[in-house]
Amino acid sequence: MIQTLLIKKQQMTASRWSGGTTTQIDIFPEGSTYGSRDFLFRVSSATIEESPSQFTALPDYQRWITMLSGPVVLEHGQETGPEELERLELQPLEIHSFDGGMPTKSVGEARDFNLMLRKGLVGNMLALSIGPQADPKLIEKWLSDRRPENLGHLAVYWPEGTSVADKAQAGEEAALQVGFDSRNVLLNQGDYLRLSGPVKALKEVRLSLDEDITLLLLYMET
Repeated sequence: MIQTLLIKKQQMTASRWSGGTTTQIDIFPEGSTYGSRDFLFRVSSATIEESPSQFTALPDYQRWITMLSGPVVLEHGQETGPEELERLELQPLEIHSFDGGMPTKSVGEARDFNLMLRKGLVGNMLALSIGPQADPKLIEKWLSDRRPENLGHLAVYWPEGTSVADKAQAGEEAALQVGFDSRNVLLNQGDYLRLSGPVKALKEVRLSLDEDITLLLLYMET
């Protein structure tokens, strides 16, 4: 049996941080907090309004990040010399994973999307386009190397700014259909859905839409 957590765009609230604003979308397990660092995974989105901006050190976590606007330059490492720094320009919806304990700063203003996962756990993030021709076994193939009995969490996020042009011009709101356990959940732009259960059940999840859009998929095992 798959358990669901649906966070609608209207339910997400932002708070200030030193470099801009941040929105906590999901944190697991229930009752854990970012401040106490007792969570297994956390999903958030932030606006980077100051450049350069220093990332908070999270030595117990592996991080995945993608830009929802941008691009932004990330710098990893200590500034003891040019050879000590790793620099990369992160384009919108390009995914980058790095050690949360590594000194990191960003250069540029943007909006990002983040997954923080406690080290030792398995996780991944994927950006993909989906539409009428989507492979019905896309999720099954993505999770092909995971054991069927493992407890997993599959999350789907439809970023704002990737709306369907024809629908938007017609004043209509497109909806993504997520099918599982003989049920269907409809997601609109800006919504987030987490499905938790055995990997065997998660592999049966189906995604469909009448038009092409870009989605972010996340997978975490706990």
